[in-house]
Amino acid sequence: MKTLTFIKDILPKPAAQKILDAKTTLNHYCQVNYTTPAERLKYILHPRFEPTTITLPDSNEPQAIISAVVFQEKNFHFPRMPFAGNYTFSQTNYRCYCIDKETGLRTVWFFGTTLDHWSIFVPRDVWRFPWHRARINFATDLKQNEQTKHYHQYKMTAKSDWGQAEINVKDLQRKGEDSDFPGFPNKETALIYLTHPMSGHFYLNTYKPRLGCWEIWHEPMNPNIGVYDETQDNYFMMYENLGLITRDQKPYNILIQPEIDYNIYLPPLESISKNSRYS
Repeated sequence: MKTLTFIKDILPKPAAQKILDAKTTLNHYCQVNYTTPAERLKYILHPRFEPTTITLPDSNEPQAIISAVVFQEKNFHFPRMPFAGNYTFSQTNYRCYCIDKETGLRTVWFFGTTLDHWSIFVPRDVWRFPWHRARINFATDLKQNEQTKHYHQYKMTAKSDWGQAEINVKDLQRKGEDSDFPGFPNKETALIYLTHPMSGHFYLNTYKPRLGCWEIWHEPMNPNIGVYDETQDNYFMMYENLGLITRDQKPYNILIQPEIDYNIYLPPLESISKNSRYS
């Protein structure tokens, strides 16, 4: 795997802004990463995408990385349409880290998303995203001093027919080190792969399988490291149902960041190779 740096390998922020481009702040951002044998994704991913793999010290089998990214969107709005209002809602994105073989770019494959808001009909029914309704609740206790922010409590529960989930996370109150990302050349490379993909692809909810994608932009992250509170329940039912993880499997790692600003470029594209904002 090539060593990457934020200075050379992240994409510049697109200058042009379109009418549906949105801005938001992701609060209580928690990214739970798991490894799974890459072979298990063979019949799930579109053939255009190849999972990014790492080799762990205790296994010679290539491991793909999947994640569940939990957050609350605060002040989601369209800057060029102020009359559309501001929205706050909770969401969990289920994704796998991939290389787009057509463009050679890093990207993620979205298995789907759970959303707790009445406006789900727009991404689900208008744009045909693989979005699913959930009732998502957070119980958090965020502490702050002059230098750092960290959680004394972090719990999320999601009630959903598609994406039932619960996590109870302990914030270790420290930034990641190279050793927290086994299989990657170093921490910086790992963060670029795991927290800085600028596009996401998925199957649209249409009669015939069709690809869709969207693009985003945000500043580089430097999250805290977390672990599960093993005295409590921790699970993502969707990944268990797909056979990608087991209930007792420990995460590869957990990344926590109290907030991060996002630009979301809408409407979705049919093909990033033709219509990318980064072209």
